[in-house]
Amino acid sequence: MANGFNFNAMVNTDGVAVDKRLRAYTINKVKFVEAKVDVLHSEKQQTDYDVLKVRWEGEQGFYEENYFLPSTEGKDIERTPNNWGGENPSNADRAMMFFAHCCGVLNPDGYEKMKKVVGGCKSFKDVATLAAKVLNAKKGCECYLKLCGRDNNGIIYASLPFFTNINRTTGEAQINNNFLSLKDDLAFTPAEDKKRVEFENRKPTPAPDNTEEAPAGDNSDIDNATQDDLSNMLNDL
Repeated sequence: MANGFNFNAMVNTDGVAVDKRLRAYTINKVKFVEAKVDVLHSEKQQTDYDVLKVRWEGEQGFYEENYFLPSTEGKDIERTPNNWGGENPSNADRAMMFFAHCCGVLNPDGYEKMKKVVGGCKSFKDVATLAAKVLNAKKGCECYLKLCGRDNNGIIYASLPFFTNINRTTGEAQINNNFLSLKDDLAFTPAEDKKRVEFENRKPTPAPDNTEEAPAGDNSDIDNATQDDLSNMLNDL
């Protein structure tokens, strides 16, 4: 009986991983690949979560942000006091600034059109769908992406930096830290650079089991309590 296995399987592979993730605390030249509204399901919670998936790829690997879409009521729209006499942005504030930054950098003309109609949206899923349409008009666009790090059980995964604050004068949410640019002009803040140095000098942590998928990108710029909640949720997915 002839062997049914194809030993030519190696012919069409370079022998290295195709999907290699970008490292934490790096600034990378990448191409925007795709944005799409998707659903992540938690078996433990038996709940579906709407997300906006945005993917970039470069020579050093890829980064995919799964941005969890907030609701339009309750805790997701609440701001909390910070330690400097101001307010921390709400999850809703951060989501809107995420959409604004990605669309404003990659497709400025499309973003201007988006601003004229976004007021008619009824949910963050509506806004995310609109943002995906604006972004996907620029598939293949070359840009620069700044990544910081998120600690998950002692392992540092790449994540977006904090990028939103509340203007004390106007009370409006604003982007205070660019993570995306069409030019090579991104830089780490002093606080980010300190963490970058610590990350580069830290003792190696044993790698996770290769059979387990590394946690996806998440809304990394939220306050500590909410960040812990989200990290736990990601672990349960």
